[in-house]
Amino acid sequence: MVRRARHRASVASPSWRTTAAQLGEIGGQTGQEMDDVGAITERGGYVFIQAKLRLRLGEHAGSPLAEALDQAVRQFIEGAPPGPDGNRRRLEPGRDALVICTDAATPASVRNDLRNVVTRLASHGQGLPLDQVAKNPGERRALKVLLVHLRDAFAKQTSGTPPSEEQLREIGRLLHVITLDVDPGGVDRNAAETHHRGVLDDPATAPGAWNDLVTLGQLLSERRRWANRNDVRHALASGGHPAGIDPPFKDDVRRLREVTRAALDGNAREVTIPVPEGCRRPPRT
Repeated sequence: MVRRARHRASVASPSWRTTAAQLGEIGGQTGQEMDDVGAITERGGYVFIQAKLRLRLGEHAGSPLAEALDQAVRQFIEGAPPGPDGNRRRLEPGRDALVICTDAATPASVRNDLRNVVTRLASHGQGLPLDQVAKNPGERRALKVLLVHLRDAFAKQTSGTPPSEEQLREIGRLLHVITLDVDPGGVDRNAAETHHRGVLDDPATAPGAWNDLVTLGQLLSERRRWANRNDVRHALASGGHPAGIDPPFKDDVRRLREVTRAALDGNAREVTIPVPEGCRRPPRT
C-alpha cells in the first residue's frame, strides 16, 4: 500500500500523451474498473491507474498482466464515470488515459519492450498491419502477449466475440504502460522532489512534503476518498511543509511586493505599477 501511495504522490510526473491540463482531483480505490488511483483533470479528463508491483510479461490468463489488461478493457467499454447528466461518455485519446503502472523492479520485457509497443500502438498508421508495431524479437513477444490478453479480455465482455482490429487500435490510443522508480534516490522520486521544490514555500522541505503526499495517498486509499488541490495544500500545510505561491503568479506577487515596499518607503518619489495598458504612477498622499 505504501508503494502505491508513493506512485500516487508522483502521479503527474510521466508523459501520458494527454493534452496539458492541471489535475483537479485525485482519488484512491475509486470503485472504477481500474481503481487503484484515479485523477480528474480540469478539462474533465480521467486518468485511470492500475498499479502492479514487479509486473512481468505473463503469458497465462491468470497473470497480473492479464488481469490489468482485463481491467483496462472493462474500463474502456464502460467509459468515463457518469457526468452531471447521469450519462457516461466514451473515453477520448488526448483527454483520458488507461495507465498500467509498475515499479523499477519490473524486468526489461515490460519496462522496455511492452512499453515501447504500447506507445507505438497509439500512433500506428491506420493502413499498417499491427505486427509492424514491434521492431525486435523482444518487442514481438511483448506485442503477441499484449494482443492475446486484449483479445481474451474483449471476448469475455462480448459473449466470446473477438474484438475488431479497430477496437484494438482504439484502446491502444488510450493505453499506457509506465514504470516509476520512487524509492529514495530513484529517478522519478528525484524528479518529483525537484518539482516540489518549485512550488513549496521552503524548497528545502521537499523530502518532508513527499512524505506528506505519501500519507495523503494512503489515507485516500484506505477511506476510498478523493482530494482536490485545496486538500493537497492542506495536507502539506498540516505536515509543516506548506505550498508557496503558484508558479504562474510568482513574478506578479514579487512585483506587487516591490511596489508595496516602495509605497511604504517615505523616500520613494514615485511608484510604477505595470498594467495591461502600460505603466501607471499612482499619486502619493
